[in-house]
Amino acid sequence: MIYDTMQKTGDDRASCLVPTSGGIPNGGKERAMAMRKPAIWGATLCCCALGASLAACVPEVEQETTESSQSGAVELAGGEKPAAGLEEIQEEMTDLCEEYAPTIETLEDGRQVQKVPDDAGGSAFWAFPTAYNLYYLNAENRGCESCHQDGLIDVLEKLPIRHWDLENGLDTNTDVTNCVICHDETTGETLVGPYQFGNLIHGIHSKESFKGDCMTCHAVTSDGTGMQLWEEAKYDAFNGMVDVANVQGEFTYDQDTIAGDTVEMTKYAGPDSEPLDKAYQEEPVDTSEYEDWSIAVTGMLDNPKEWTLAELIEQAPSKTTVSTMQCNISGTGSEWIVNAEVKGIPIEWILEQAGVQEGATTITAHDAEGWGTKGPTSYGSGTSIEDCLEAGGLLIYEINGRPLTRAEGFPCRMWWPGHAISNSGRWVSEIYISNDPYHLLDGEGLKGEPSTAGHWHPSKETDVGFANKPVTGIMGTPEGLIIAPGEKYEFEGYAYAMDEQVTSVEFSMDGGETWTSFDTSDSDKYRWVYWHFTWTAPEKETGGYVLQVRATTDNGRVSYEPDQVMVNVKQMS
Repeated sequence: MIYDTMQKTGDDRASCLVPTSGGIPNGGKERAMAMRKPAIWGATLCCCALGASLAACVPEVEQETTESSQSGAVELAGGEKPAAGLEEIQEEMTDLCEEYAPTIETLEDGRQVQKVPDDAGGSAFWAFPTAYNLYYLNAENRGCESCHQDGLIDVLEKLPIRHWDLENGLDTNTDVTNCVICHDETTGETLVGPYQFGNLIHGIHSKESFKGDCMTCHAVTSDGTGMQLWEEAKYDAFNGMVDVANVQGEFTYDQDTIAGDTVEMTKYAGPDSEPLDKAYQEEPVDTSEYEDWSIAVTGMLDNPKEWTLAELIEQAPSKTTVSTMQCNISGTGSEWIVNAEVKGIPIEWILEQAGVQEGATTITAHDAEGWGTKGPTSYGSGTSIEDCLEAGGLLIYEINGRPLTRAEGFPCRMWWPGHAISNSGRWVSEIYISNDPYHLLDGEGLKGEPSTAGHWHPSKETDVGFANKPVTGIMGTPEGLIIAPGEKYEFEGYAYAMDEQVTSVEFSMDGGETWTSFDTSDSDKYRWVYWHFTWTAPEKETGGYVLQVRATTDNGRVSYEPDQVMVNVKQMS
């Protein structure tokens, strides 16, 4: 349901907005001081003005003693009621807080979430309770999910222009910040074209069906930074947030955790592709097709070869291994990533049978329709033969103990660890060896990088490397999860950097002011670092806590943006 911010909501909550300087956040130094100073001065001026106005309004007449005044009630001449006493104000504010208390939702698994923290501290005088987050900020009626209550994934599935399946069974928190890595500010320089985020979203929401206004989606600042997405600014706007410097916890990691439902994510072939048509129809796979599926090895070879997949499986050694694949446009907290057990035929064995000629440098896979053309203009991305062999490249036909689905590339696909999955072609019918230049799309670059991809966010530097290498994600922790004071809670998630090794995973609970680093320099770069971070919620200081996670690599790269999630520490009755 969408609310007009000048109207009252369905539960009769006022939804008008006031400047955020009217209350005091209980967060880090910068957030606290930024909000606290104007609040204190504002409150002081307000009191002076109130006192002056009361003095001016009270008639200068002798007060009559009445029966009511003798019993303790004071009544001004002319029948006017006096200003409320402290006890009455306290009662009114308490009632307001109860009426505007944040919503608590119980999930299907029994866990409870509260996406807006409880107000903390009190008003400018730290005397009365406050309903700042909901009464003033109208926080539950802002952001995408205030309108799209089934989540953004549900919205995208209903659009006439379809997206790839953005969920892959990893249970991350998908919000509007996951959209901007593709919908950037460039005008056609990137893979995705001129689909500028601001123009796109404002165009969609200019229709009559949208009943909100600018404040439904944005936070507005008074410091000159202007309009920000509510999802990016809300933690700094909320009252009741708590910062923890140098957050401590127990850290472990492994690289064998299998997660991710599918490896469908990759570039699609041309519109007349028979394998793609079958994938669209979700046609069941039949391994008897191995007998008729032909695979040719061509190009700069002494002994070009051609086998059926059934012959290859029978004659060649097989290898089963665990490794990670990520789409090159999968950003912070996204789900286009998988750590899987795959089974296939080593590319090294295939090339040994075919005899690679001296001077050959490049290996490229083509599908049954000749996905692109041979040579440097091939739409099918290639890689270097050296990298392919070093990483243990495979022609795979099983994943996690089952045949590939047609969308995943049945009957077989390339699997080149260390590279983005767009380099690992599906429905492979030809392996082409050449000395042609090849292009790698290992990560979505930022301005100034060879794989140029702009970033829509104007307030961030755009010459720092890649937007998603290394990339991190927090899995299994819903936004606003309620944790009891003193309870231990285990966060978990992934860190990965494609062709670079993740050498540390770092955590922050004070908005990135301090980071606690854990060493992962003995990790295998071809598999994700699946981390666990166990944190103990404070016994006394309740409120909202935001955990951020980022990673570093052996090349010195640091995650461009950390993934983050807010949890609420509070005692439930």
